[in-house]
Amino acid sequence: MIKKGLSTRAQTIIAICCFVALFVAMVVVVSVNNGALDLAVSDKIVDLEPGAYLTHNGFAFFFEACGETVIYLFAALAMGILFWFCLKCIKFTPWDKVFAFICACLAVVAFWFYFKTIIGYVMDHYVGFGWKDVGAEGYPYAMHKSDIVVITFVEIAASLVGGALMIFAFKSVKEQTLFKLAKWVIAFIIAAAVASILIELIKRPVGRMRYRTMNFFGDTNHNGFTAWYVANGKRYGPDEYKWLADTHDMYKSFPSGHTCAAGTMYALIMLPVALGIKNKGIKAISIIAPILYVGLVASSRIVAGAHYFSDVLFGGTIAFVCQMVAHEIIVCKSVHFKSLGKNFVEPEEEIQDAEIPEQDAESIA
Repeated sequence: MIKKGLSTRAQTIIAICCFVALFVAMVVVVSVNNGALDLAVSDKIVDLEPGAYLTHNGFAFFFEACGETVIYLFAALAMGILFWFCLKCIKFTPWDKVFAFICACLAVVAFWFYFKTIIGYVMDHYVGFGWKDVGAEGYPYAMHKSDIVVITFVEIAASLVGGALMIFAFKSVKEQTLFKLAKWVIAFIIAAAVASILIELIKRPVGRMRYRTMNFFGDTNHNGFTAWYVANGKRYGPDEYKWLADTHDMYKSFPSGHTCAAGTMYALIMLPVALGIKNKGIKAISIIAPILYVGLVASSRIVAGAHYFSDVLFGGTIAFVCQMVAHEIIVCKSVHFKSLGKNFVEPEEEIQDAEIPEQDAESIA
């Protein structure tokens, strides 16, 4: 934490310099000698059987199935907050109810993606790729149509229940708190959208081969390995292996989408700021929890052979920067950016010291 008493300008400069110095140092380390450290780390901790594309390591499997789904939970949470914001804070009938209904539907959709993603990864691991392609040629693991119907029904039912619970969880929140949460939610949505788009825009032209792809093809000499900064172009695996591995995903190692999605948790860092919560314990948890979670997801992706260290480094950093910038602009009103200017006047009461009524804080807890 930055020492209390420093000016906003000093705090901003110190924070930016520390972040840039740490990030640049790690980038340099993973870049030297054509990314030798990347390969060395993976060689050391990847847990894959020879010729396998998917790991049976419990830690890696758990976070492969659930690690990225936090973004859908946060999306559902955002819609739950905006649902009541529309009903309580928007005074334009009937648009308040229309927007609230849309938010409720989106909350259900978010939960549908959440359950669909988890079930999809579980089935890929324990049934086989192409389990949904009923009657398709080349997919020996395709399930019966009736099984797909049952799975789809479970996903929809769970989504409806999850969406309803998320909406009612914020029913008692006061208008003043909803206004603050709405800003936090809007910042999160914008940041998550920008980060996700950036990840997809980078993945395709880089076309970096995953470690597990090399393992699958028996490339024990790692001839397919390239450093993170090498643009290999858009690539796919051979179609004849489509029922053994995700051939459309074999060359999308850099950067890590799972780690970026897990980085949605970084939005929690700004939640106490948005709500004006001063409690040091809550502030500490809001910082430690997302860092710990993203670290676990990042580690699991390396163990699974899905990514290298540089992949998760950039994936997590993209999420972090997007979340911090969005919240700085929307929640903090760019006060830290403005502090770098010549004519900046120190606010009488800093944004992080804004208080929230105790009863409102309790309603959020």
